[in-house]
Formats: sequence, structure tokens, C-alpha cells
Amino acid sequence: MGLKLNLRANERIVINGAVLTALKPTSILINNQVAMLLERQIMRPEAVTTPARQIYFAIQCAYMAEPAEKPRFLLNADSAISQFAEASPTPEAQDLLSQIRRQVASSAYYDALKLCNTLIEYEESLLHRRPPGEQSASAG
Repeated sequence: MGLKLNLRANERIVINGAVLTALKPTSILINNQVAMLLERQIMRPEAVTTPARQIYFAIQCAYMAEPAEKPRFLLNADSAISQFAEASPTPEAQDLLSQIRRQVASSAYYDALKLCNTLIEYEESLLHRRPPGEQSASAG
């Protein structure tokens, strides 16, 4: 069984580096292993404004990169994870970072990105003094 995706009209998806645009609402079934991100999952460089976002971006780049480019992005991710770990020694942060490292080490980049989203929420809760999982007023 493959991965079924429902795309809205004009929604884009990147599959193995190719950008595809749904011209109308559609469903697609991906039957094999691919590097895939929906447009809403892609972090653009200008959105890399915090340490947790640096980790997400580096892993995203490694995930979508050609094999020869992966080591450079993985080094950036490892460095960003180490810096975050040093700056935030809380058990919650350390646990998330450890899980992210394990996923990256096993080349499970998509799963690592999902964990990075949790880390970004955690970071925002610290920066804005909100409980994790609570949306900020500026979130859309």
C-alpha cells in the first residue's frame, strides 16, 4: 500500500526534487519510497529565524538534496542540534533533540522533520511563555 495524498487546486508538492502543481483538486498515490514534501511543509530560507527552525531547514535540505550534497546539510543539522542542546538543557529539549538525531542517523528525514515541528512549538512556548501546543495570536 502506498501513500495517498489529496491535493487542492494549485497546491504544489516536491517529489525527488521535481515541483508538481495540481491544476485541480486531485488525489495521487505514491507507491514507492521518495523524498516528498508538500508546499506547506517547506520552510523557505527567510523563515529560518530561530535555532529550532535552523535545525528544520538543515534537515529539510538534506532530505531533498542530491546524495553528494547531503553531508554538508547533515553537518549543518548536527551543528545546529548541538548548539540548541547546549543552550536549552531541559529534559524536554534534550529528549526531542535525541529523537531527531536518531531519525537523522537512520535517514528517516521526514520523521525528523515532524519532530522538528514539535521542537519549534517547544521553542515558541519558551520564547512567548506559552504552553506547548497553544497557537500564538499571530498564527494563521
